[in-house]
Amino acid sequence: MKSIILGILFLLALTCHLNGQSSEQYIRSTLLKNTFDSYSFTPAPKRKLLDLSTKSFLSRINPANYLAAGILFVYQRIFSEQIQAQCKYVVSCSEYTKLSIQHHGLIMGSLIGLDQLSCCFPTVTVDYPEYLLNTKMQVINNGLDE
Repeated sequence: MKSIILGILFLLALTCHLNGQSSEQYIRSTLLKNTFDSYSFTPAPKRKLLDLSTKSFLSRINPANYLAAGILFVYQRIFSEQIQAQCKYVVSCSEYTKLSIQHHGLIMGSLIGLDQLSCCFPTVTVDYPEYLLNTKMQVINNGLDE
């Protein structure tokens, strides 16, 4: 008789404990949901290789273009991911270089990209007028200079 009563008390204590854990889990999930529902995560866009489809046949078969594209691709996929720096430009220096190479060609595009890279320092936003800065104090460089 004693063992039956102890068994019932043990089962009662176990169910109360499990019931308390489930309500604690419900409270925790509700708090997390209410706290973080307003935040959204947008993954970074996938970076592609150079798009030379609009260029001439000779520039499409030029191995130097593909070598530059490969170097930029490796940098963007491996090294840039590891650095995790806050860039002062809306379009990062490597992406801007890639866009410049697509638009102006290998030599001129590389020089334009190096020009932006040489201006990349923490106080770069001091040199730009307010209308060229976004709300995060990054320089808006979406358009390429003609």
